Amino acid sequence: MLSVAVIGAKGYVGKALHKTLSCLLRYSVVGVTRENYAEIQKRPFDILINSAMPSARFGAKNNPEKDFIETVEKTAKLLYDWKFKKFVQISTVSARCQLDTVYGRHKVAAEKLCDFGDNLIFRLGSMYSPELKKGVLVDILEGKKVFVAGESRYCFAPLSFVVNRVAT
Repeated sequence: MLSVAVIGAKGYVGKALHKTLSCLLRYSVVGVTRENYAEIQKRPFDILINSAMPSARFGAKNNPEKDFIETVEKTAKLLYDWKFKKFVQISTVSARCQLDTVYGRHKVAAEKLCDFGDNLIFRLGSMYSPELKKGVLVDILEGKKVFVAGESRYCFAPLSFVVNRVAT
């Protein structure tokens, strides 16, 4: 049985990933949150999954220093301070297509830190689920104005599909 730590187990992706992995008999899964981080950090794991990346593009623009700390520095601390055999970085397609933004540049910087060995990087796009609490889909459902450029194309995937893909 492989030991797995899911960093960010209270977040949107981390919570779903933790739940999905816990149902698979080949994994012994521990959810890592701010509350238990220091205690669990001392344990070795076969797989360490970082799903604790911030998802606020506008927050990154408004406070780039905080976004750098939450994205790049936290990834570095996981890589250097934790014991693991394999690292999985849950990132975003913004690391490929939004390099003109603070958010995209920080995501790609975090990815570069873990781009060695047989580590994995998953670049996720927009997702939806009944638990979704923010974003353009929620704005539309709540009747809020949504501003979209004419050339925009949106593609949303079910969160369950995405975490099942990561889990396997």
